[in-house]
Amino acid sequence: MSEAHGHYARNGGVLVTGAAGFIGRSLIAELARSNVNSEIVALDLREVPEHERLANVTYLAGDIRDPALKDIFQKHRPQTIVHLASVVAVGGDPQLDWEIDVLGTKNVLQCCVDASVEHLIVTSSGAAYGYYADNPVPLHEDDPLRGNADFSLRAQQARGRGNAGRVA
Repeated sequence: MSEAHGHYARNGGVLVTGAAGFIGRSLIAELARSNVNSEIVALDLREVPEHERLANVTYLAGDIRDPALKDIFQKHRPQTIVHLASVVAVGGDPQLDWEIDVLGTKNVLQCCVDASVEHLIVTSSGAAYGYYADNPVPLHEDDPLRGNADFSLRAQQARGRGNAGRVA
């Protein structure tokens, strides 16, 4: 784990959304290994089974779209948020996907502001830029969003939602 990751785990606590996913589980495990007297909160829509839970990690089941998310932020007062929660499966309900990815992220961002969170780390998929041979390498945030039709972002853009991938 890098010096920066250790810093976040030691100073004010970390809350990870999407903590039951592959990346979330890996991050929680690494944070738990390097934790020195800070709270680690693992939040996911799916409940983490008891036998998979790590010591010194607080596991919570919750939806990032829920207005009650602010209560979790207020109670635990994390100084770092790692926002991993997103829709990863293609072919679901496009409206629900948009609500989770866009409105859920908007709710996380508002909770960060309201709770005076110091650090926000957000991951994103390259899917927003589309999987095209002519994409620049590396991609940059200001490169055009051209998603693929089989991903919900592209469908949302086509329906006039604009840059759904750029919430903040």
